[in-house]
Amino acid sequence: MNMAYPLSWIDAERCLVVVDRALRLSTQQPDPLQRARTRASCLVRRIWAAGWNTRDAQDCREAVEEIRRSGDRILTAAHLIDSNFIRWSSSEYRAAHQDVVEGLAVLVDQNMDNPYLSFAHWLSQFTLPWSLLFLGEWGDALRILAAEITLADKNGDRYRGHTLQLYQAWIHLHAMDFPGVLEICNSILPSLEEPARSPWRRLCLALMGSAEAASGRYAAAADHLIAAETRWIASA
Repeated sequence: MNMAYPLSWIDAERCLVVVDRALRLSTQQPDPLQRARTRASCLVRRIWAAGWNTRDAQDCREAVEEIRRSGDRILTAAHLIDSNFIRWSSSEYRAAHQDVVEGLAVLVDQNMDNPYLSFAHWLSQFTLPWSLLFLGEWGDALRILAAEITLADKNGDRYRGHTLQLYQAWIHLHAMDFPGVLEICNSILPSLEEPARSPWRRLCLALMGSAEAASGRYAAAADHLIAAETRWIASA
């Protein structure tokens, strides 16, 4: 199951093959709680890789509720963060934000060796600022991102730092700070050439194209958006 998420960035079809195989194998797990955990993780990743599916979303919610009923606070916290993408995609931004904040608090309270290194912490950095963005709480979102970028820089984690900077640019785009978007994106675009970072390069180009278009520079906007489309076609 751990293979599915990194595979999704380079080959969605391979990711789905892994997810479907894990789901089939999970029917052989004798422990009901373990089956629920596998279903929850598989279903959220199938939505991530294949697109929205109402049945998968509902089945994932039910699996998480089954995990919650076990009374294991650590497992519940981890899966609330892991499946948080579904709540965010359903426009349940306040609930998504609350699940992440409360889940992280539980995990930290349980004396995790280093929360920064946990997969749950890494996942939380997706939906936490995204939820605040669509709640209109942009200041809080930017403060969280600034703190996480500082932490990433301190740890020499350039990949995570660049990812978080793209989230910053996305918020600046909504705030109509188009020069700010371009400044952020121009600073990291040269570092996104590696094939493994292709999704982030496309996002960076799309943000730049949107900022240029909103500023009335349509030729520059077209260059960026066509480049993003070309990279998307090449990766398909």
